[in-house]
Amino acid sequence: MAALPIGTQSLWYHGTSRSAAAAIWRGGFRRDAGGGWGHWYGVGVYVSDRCADAAEWAYNHGSDGVVIVCRLAPGVRLDAFSQPDPAHLAALCRRYGPAILGKHPWKILPANKHLSRRDWAALYAYHVHHPDNHIGTNTPREPWFTTMNRIRSAIARCTGGGLYRTHGDDPHHPTSCEAVIFDPAQVIPVRMHRIITGPNHGVSMGPALNTTDMVESPPPGTARERQAWDALLVLQDHRAWNHREVGLAIAAVAAYGDELSAAPANGPSWYNPWDSILSELAATLIHCGRRFTSQRLLSRLHAVLSPHPVAFQRRVWQALYASAQEHSEGSTAKAGGRNWSEFRSHIHHRLRSLSPKESAP
Repeated sequence: MAALPIGTQSLWYHGTSRSAAAAIWRGGFRRDAGGGWGHWYGVGVYVSDRCADAAEWAYNHGSDGVVIVCRLAPGVRLDAFSQPDPAHLAALCRRYGPAILGKHPWKILPANKHLSRRDWAALYAYHVHHPDNHIGTNTPREPWFTTMNRIRSAIARCTGGGLYRTHGDDPHHPTSCEAVIFDPAQVIPVRMHRIITGPNHGVSMGPALNTTDMVESPPPGTARERQAWDALLVLQDHRAWNHREVGLAIAAVAAYGDELSAAPANGPSWYNPWDSILSELAATLIHCGRRFTSQRLLSRLHAVLSPHPVAFQRRVWQALYASAQEHSEGSTAKAGGRNWSEFRSHIHHRLRSLSPKESAP
C-alpha cells in the first residue's frame, strides 16, 4: 500500500459554501469551525486533484458554491485505501494473529509493539471495504464508529496526514484521486473561485474571487523548509534508530529555524510552519526510538541535540514533552512499553537544566 509520492499533486481542490470559504481564508481549515466536515471516510478535509469534483461538491450549496484551490503542507504523506492489500493484511495476521483484523486491533498489540503508519492504513482500507461495514463513521451508534475513529487517530499520530483513493471507476481519469486529510492545519488555501453552470447542467470552476479584503495566503515553502521536511521523511522510513539520519534531520530543522529567525515567514496568523515542523520532528524522534528504554532514548537525544544552540535545544525538548503528553492522553499510562509520565518528568528536568540561570547578586 504505497504512499502518494510527495509533489505528485501540487494543487488540490475543495468545494464548500461562500461563507465557509471566507472563514477558511481568514483562519485556515479548523476542527472547531462548525459542522461543515466531510464524514464519508471520517472527519477531515476532503480534496480532489480534479477541479470538476470540487465544483460538484460546491454545487450542493447552490449559487453560493465556492472552490478553494489548496496545497498540502510540506512533508504530508497520503496512504492509499482504494482497495485492501491482501499481502499486507496477511503479513499482519502472521505477526499478530487473525484477531488483528477485528474491531479492536489496538487490544491485540503486545505492550512493546507498535504498528506503522502503513499498517494502520492497511487496516483502515480493510474495514472501509468490509462487506458488513456500510461506512460506519458518521455517528457513535454505527457499529464500526469506534474502530474507524481509533484507526484514523492512529494514522494522524503516526504522521500519516491522510488517505487517498483513485477514481478506478472513471475510464477518462483512471489515475486521478481524492483524499481526506485528518489534520486540517496541513491543508493550506491558495485562492478561491466561484462556480459556473454550463449547458446540460454541467458545473465547472469559474473566475477567481476578489480576496483583497481577506488575509494573504501563505507563501510557498523555502528551499530550507523543503530540505527539512525531506530529511524528516527519510528518517520516518527507517524502522530503527539511525544516528546519522537523525543527526541530518535535526541539522536540517535547525538550519530552517535559523532562516526563520533571520526572516520570519509571512502569512496569516494561523500559519506557523515552525511549530508544525518541530511537532513532526518530536513525533518522529520518539517513533524512531521506540525500541529504546526511556533513559537510553533520552541519552541518544541529548547526544544529537547538544551540538546545537541552547535555544534550539529547548524548543525541541518542549516539542518532545508535548508529543509525550499526546501519547499519554491517547493511550494507557505505559503504552508501547514506555512509562510516559516518567518520560515527561525526565524531559522536564532536561528543560530546567537548559533554562537561563539567574546570576548571583
